[in-house]
Amino acid sequence: MKTICAILAVFSLLAAPPSRRNAVLELHSPNGKFVVIFSDPAVAVPDGKMDAPWRKLQIRHPDGHIVEVQNVREDKSAAAIFPYDGGAKDLWSPDGNYMVVIQAAEITKAGLTSHFSYQFLDLEKGDAVVFAGEGIFATTDNFLGWAPTKPHTILMIDLDRKIEADPEKP
Repeated sequence: MKTICAILAVFSLLAAPPSRRNAVLELHSPNGKFVVIFSDPAVAVPDGKMDAPWRKLQIRHPDGHIVEVQNVREDKSAAAIFPYDGGAKDLWSPDGNYMVVIQAAEITKAGLTSHFSYQFLDLEKGDAVVFAGEGIFATTDNFLGWAPTKPHTILMIDLDRKIEADPEKP
């Protein structure tokens, strides 16, 4: 009987969902300078799950110091953030100094969202930035990806034409 209880106890530990406090996703920038750390998931997820909703975002800089990103969500009541899911080539700027994240307004228990927007994160500053070109701001609806031949320029669509956009200077 003790053996069966011990086996059941081990099985229940293995079958239990991972602790939401311990789950973490670390993404290394292509230039090797930054590590972007997503933690405190909104739902229980296994480590390394890209499409999980996260509540906390930090950036580890080359010298080892960590910056807590406070401003990545334009709406502070947003439920969570995700790494951009359009593929590795569009997650990072070609120079590796910028990253696209998704701000989710609401999260279901299953981790799904229906309301979201893209945010562009300057990894050096540890803050969300606005990209604009020709008087047009980059948004969820017009973001096409990164311009492959420029260090950190995005491509947007306006009507039937592509527009390049760079980070706005303060």
